[in-house]
Amino acid sequence: MAKKKKRLRLKGQVRRTIAALLMITAVIIVAIPAPTIEASSGTGQYADGSGAIFNYRKDPTTGGAYITGYDYDPAGNFNNKAAIESVTIPLEVPDPDNEDSMIPVTKVESFSADDGSGDTSSLHTVAFASGSMVEVIGSGAFRGNTGLNEVRFPDNLKEIGKAAFKGCSELKNKVFIPRNVEKMESECFAESGVTDVEINSTELVTLQSKAFKSCQDLSSVIFSNDCPIQYISSSAFEKSTITNISLPPTVVTIGDDAFKGCENLRSIDLSNLTSLNSLGANAFQDCSSLVEVKGIENTSVSAIYTGTFMNCYSLGSISLPDPSCTSIAGDAFKGCSA
Repeated sequence: MAKKKKRLRLKGQVRRTIAALLMITAVIIVAIPAPTIEASSGTGQYADGSGAIFNYRKDPTTGGAYITGYDYDPAGNFNNKAAIESVTIPLEVPDPDNEDSMIPVTKVESFSADDGSGDTSSLHTVAFASGSMVEVIGSGAFRGNTGLNEVRFPDNLKEIGKAAFKGCSELKNKVFIPRNVEKMESECFAESGVTDVEINSTELVTLQSKAFKSCQDLSSVIFSNDCPIQYISSSAFEKSTITNISLPPTVVTIGDDAFKGCENLRSIDLSNLTSLNSLGANAFQDCSSLVEVKGIENTSVSAIYTGTFMNCYSLGSISLPDPSCTSIAGDAFKGCSA
């Protein structure tokens, strides 16, 4: 009996010893630091062989590359950034997480021509590689590039961001807006040198505020027949030199100050805008050369708000919708002396 008890005690000691060893092993394992895996910075540079280096970052959500700027390639043809006059945004760039593979460029986030001296006049032309998958030109992407005179947009483009080309004073070639563009954000071409704009989009519903405000070389804007534009937002063309605009029949609202101060605008044709129901306050104020507003009687405008045609000195007569127009502000036609 005594031997059996001793045997049991020994078994208990063995079990306790094994348990202690297992605990010590666990502590040792926990104490050993795990190997460090360095996260990719998600950024890269790509030399296209023309003398330019494109800076970019990889978007973790979409997996696409966002161009964040450019510089000169010391191994290329140029000695400084200011010498680069023309660039083509690449179709794809190396994946920062795996340089053996390529990822598509889907957005131009920033593209200042400033070479560090404050001079932004060197870059003249921006093109996109054939088959480009760029969908977005970001807010302020080309803002203030005063030498930029030509941009050829890719067919896949969907969005032109806020102030994307604001202040591009030499952008004097005709601008074609592609068919897939869904957004033209506020001030996208404000204070730029654009002369003629052709909007071919079949997706654009709203032209945002101040889109072409203070464009001092703007002559004409043409919307394609299948453009579904409904809203011309406030100050969209304010103080521009536009002389001619063709609006599609889908327009329902012309916002406050939309054409205010367009001193060269002589005529506007609203004949086909049967769904137009709102002309905003001061929409055509100070259009001193405006002599004719065609077809407003065919619209569904219910009110002429304050200052809508104020100081349109050359406007002789206008036929308002009947019976839909039931309210005319006291100063709606103030200063129309002709």
